[in-house]
Amino acid sequence: MTRHFGQIGKFLIGTLAILLIEAPLAASKPTDTEIARFLNHATFGATEESIAQVKAIGYEAYLEQQFALPLPEYSDYPDEPNQPPELSICDKTCRRDNFSVYPLQVNFYKNALTGQDQLRQRVAFALSQILVVSSQDSQIRQPSRLQPYLKLLDKHAFGNYRQLLEEITLNPAMGAYLDMAGNKKTAPNENYARELLQLFSIGLFELNPDGTQKKDKTHQPIPTFDQTVINNFSRVFTGWNLATSTQDKALRSYATPMVEKAGNHDSDPKVLLKGQAIPGGMSMANELDTALDNVFAHPNVAPFISRQLIQHLVSSNPSTAYVARVAKVFQSSAGNMKLVVRAILLDRDALKPPTGSAGHLREPVLWLTHLLRNFKVNETTSDFVLSDSYLPQQFDLLQDVYKAPSVFNFFPPDYTLPDSKLQGPEFAIYSTSEAFKRANFAYALIYHKLAVSTDRPKGTWIDTSPLLPLATNSTNLVDRLNILMLHSDMSTSMRKTLIKTLDAIPAAERVQNAIYWIATSPKYLIER
Repeated sequence: MTRHFGQIGKFLIGTLAILLIEAPLAASKPTDTEIARFLNHATFGATEESIAQVKAIGYEAYLEQQFALPLPEYSDYPDEPNQPPELSICDKTCRRDNFSVYPLQVNFYKNALTGQDQLRQRVAFALSQILVVSSQDSQIRQPSRLQPYLKLLDKHAFGNYRQLLEEITLNPAMGAYLDMAGNKKTAPNENYARELLQLFSIGLFELNPDGTQKKDKTHQPIPTFDQTVINNFSRVFTGWNLATSTQDKALRSYATPMVEKAGNHDSDPKVLLKGQAIPGGMSMANELDTALDNVFAHPNVAPFISRQLIQHLVSSNPSTAYVARVAKVFQSSAGNMKLVVRAILLDRDALKPPTGSAGHLREPVLWLTHLLRNFKVNETTSDFVLSDSYLPQQFDLLQDVYKAPSVFNFFPPDYTLPDSKLQGPEFAIYSTSEAFKRANFAYALIYHKLAVSTDRPKGTWIDTSPLLPLATNSTNLVDRLNILMLHSDMSTSMRKTLIKTLDAIPAAERVQNAIYWIATSPKYLIER
């Protein structure tokens, strides 16, 4: 097949900024395109079937159906030691399946591409990028150690954020990752205390209810905490450690919450946020509850977390009014995630035709899942091995699921586009090099397949055969792909260009080239 990359290469970089400010025409009532926009926020990619479903029952009924779905089933993994047995006992496949995140990544993509509980999985994925635990840490690379953390995210995607903070604080994977496990009063570790405040709850600076920074008399941002507060919180978090495994007393359990080791706990008085003092001599559990209540009562929590959830689900640059509306729901419901998610997805800023800087660059995982869901990739055409660790380097998209490079995620929520005041978190890992890697990935999926290997028993590919009857008519082909991939939102100029270009090449090459050009176009890269 001929690879016509020159024309689309110009699109990849040159028109991204234009798409961020281009506003489509408003519709008088919800169209398939607008329903698809809603579904792209609520799922890993709208499909023809899901569009028809929402068209029949409406947005709210769809959300209620998603909220009502049960938690997913999980595989049972035995507690494992820190290091695998020798190869004669546990070969490479055994090590991959029991001492790496491989099976959890496969399960993630299987759920994202074929699962029915799309909304829960999408929100849990967002939470995994806010409350980060990364299997880059060799202590938690085993599925048995990371899966309990993922179960918490699934549970509280529709649960309660205050309760999630408590359960994540005592989660062994988090304890190992941010050094709370084994924390002793003789030398309190500050790591978890700092990230709980900085990343998981209130951020670095005081916020208004709309997410904007408060300023002091000299117009400088006002810090939310100082080193003394960090020191006091680090003392709160002393004395907790992993429980002994019920399967093998020589191992630690990652399946149950951390337990109290009172002899290692600092029970002296402490002063927390806003000067709240807690007395000495409290039980460890009561002191932890009091400290987390102190954090959750801070007025920053609602706008800080609401804004990040909006960024992950809907738009990199939400309006201050949008943030304020969602934060109000967060605050008034005491962190009820079901109500917060509903508020995010049904807000007028999410549902109306996008204007200005609305939308966001599709992060690598969402770009990939959207593309594969367009063409109903399932167990027949995929083994769901799609994570960077198990693919050739030319497909490395810098978002290896559950393997963030640090607690700061794959990209920071406040990343600002160069020479602009616009925030675009996903652009922090997007460059000319990454644009070509996405193109390489799309090319392999569309023209060939991801090569089979020991770790990829089947590979993954897009079956283009159903579209071959349309290849003789470029107009019909483009119009069909407009529905499948862009949900009838292709611009007139893009449509004309594609038809003209396809008419100039043999019919046998049209289907794959058309899919490839759309998949690597700015229109597809930017979700609006």
